[in-house]
Amino acid sequence: MPPTDSTPAACKRKLHLTCDLYPAVLIVIFLLTAINGFYNSLNTEYGRAHTTFLFTPGDRHGDLLKAALSFPPDRPIAHPEQIPSTLLSHPYQGLSGVDQGKLTDLHAPPLDILYFLGVKQLLIRFGPTRVIELYYALSLIAVVWLAAKFSRNLREGFLVGGVLLLSYPFLMVLSRGNAPALLTSLALIFCIYELLVRRRGIAAALAFALAFNCRPNILLLAPIFLVLEWRALLRAALVFGIAAPLLFGVSYLLSIHLYEGYNFAVFQKALAIYYQKYVLGILGEPYNNSLYGVFHPLVTMLNLQPGAQDRALHLLLWMITFGAALSILGFACLYLRRQIDAYAYIFAIGSLYVLGSSVLATYHLFFLFIFILLLAIPKAFDAKADIRDVHLWIIGTTAFLLVPKDYLFHHGISFEIIANPLVLSLCLLAIFRSRRSVAEAVSLKALWESLTGARP
Repeated sequence: MPPTDSTPAACKRKLHLTCDLYPAVLIVIFLLTAINGFYNSLNTEYGRAHTTFLFTPGDRHGDLLKAALSFPPDRPIAHPEQIPSTLLSHPYQGLSGVDQGKLTDLHAPPLDILYFLGVKQLLIRFGPTRVIELYYALSLIAVVWLAAKFSRNLREGFLVGGVLLLSYPFLMVLSRGNAPALLTSLALIFCIYELLVRRRGIAAALAFALAFNCRPNILLLAPIFLVLEWRALLRAALVFGIAAPLLFGVSYLLSIHLYEGYNFAVFQKALAIYYQKYVLGILGEPYNNSLYGVFHPLVTMLNLQPGAQDRALHLLLWMITFGAALSILGFACLYLRRQIDAYAYIFAIGSLYVLGSSVLATYHLFFLFIFILLLAIPKAFDAKADIRDVHLWIIGTTAFLLVPKDYLFHHGISFEIIANPLVLSLCLLAIFRSRRSVAEAVSLKALWESLTGARP
């Protein structure tokens, strides 16, 4: 559709393609999610073993109710009959579970511990049903806010909101009751928006500090702040350096005060158990989206001795993490030399965060929505760039990652744990190949002068 006088100035270049892409991509996400939902409903109808593309019914709201119930309440909870029997039959353990070497939620950061303790108090006062209703209401409000922020008119707002609400990662967030995962994604979305659109490093740093305290390994994403001018980068680093430890310290002190017996030594023991059972063991295989998740089953198929298998998996994980870290440095160099734009650069760093993590469940992918939502804001793209093939790769890859692909199953593992890392890796290759030539790149001397303010 040719641009008219009412078309925003940014859309009068080739970037006007985004005005048509945005609703089209959202509709594709909705349709592909519906198709997989229909497929799984047929599984239920015909008695197939795997009957849902969400978590199994026994784990429904596990990160909301079961996790909170692992902290023994000091008073009886209201309406205990409302707790599903499936959660009571396989409860999480608290301090006693750590002593017995069982998987608990005490490996979580202190801010998450405060969330569980807060949910426990709500269970005591209001009961499970009201807690679930409150959680759903707050989650819906967050998504409505996102839809309002990234919509250009009311009709588009309904489309964006509907797709976000019915997207696979968000449905899994609701299914698990995992508020920290949703909060992490919302904080990252806000952080990337502030960096790419508003160029406000302090606001982005505060959001990043919040996300870090929910999921510490998002520190791999820290290089996205290189899109800031160097003085703004220093201010953002200072704000993060103050806000992140402060929030960690306050939440830790509150946690040990509210949960008697909890301390850093307990956290370390719980984290070691999590690593053994969830990372080296098989509990982390379903819904994983990292490269480690692709190769983990292959190593276990070798039928090595338990000690040798653990060493092989440990080595595999560190090789992948080290490779992701080197790749992040490589893409940072490409961006600083202006061989790729900020949109492609931040997506590349986000992709390497997904691929380089040990376990990254599908509900953690919700933050990737920002790379589609930014289509509503053309100035998020490099002013000198239009929608090029590499941007279409990024948009298509993001849409692919955000839809369920539970069509092939093996021991309850979805086909997506192979497809998602593969497509992400191909997209990274496309970004690398799309880089501007060395002749067009900023020289190292000019780069140093721009960073230091030196004059030739």
